[in-house]
Amino acid sequence: MDKTGIFTTTNEPSKVLSTKEKKHVGIIASGERCPFTIVIGCFNAAGPFSPPFPIFGKIIQPRLLDGSPSCTEDAYAPNDDTSGEVFLDLMHFLLEYVRSSDDEKGHFSLG
Repeated sequence: MDKTGIFTTTNEPSKVLSTKEKKHVGIIASGERCPFTIVIGCFNAAGPFSPPFPIFGKIIQPRLLDGSPSCTEDAYAPNDDTSGEVFLDLMHFLLEYVRSSDDEKGHFSLG
């Protein structure tokens, strides 16, 4: 399992045009208060993998799902936390794509 964050807004302010006489120039700030989106992906060395599982912050951005696999599901975590309800959503999502096997070849004892 890999969890990575993606900034969805630019950190550089845009250029603003104003007259020379103006002493205070305001800019339009981004309406996004939570530009950070978390994407979780699960891969297995044996081959199976799950589609990406994006977790949006305060603002859900459907444009970030453009071009993603049709089976991609997303979640909403307003406090940027992947615990609790979001974690359960992720586990239910993974159950559809990851099949467990109970062969003893992959198990070993540490004691």
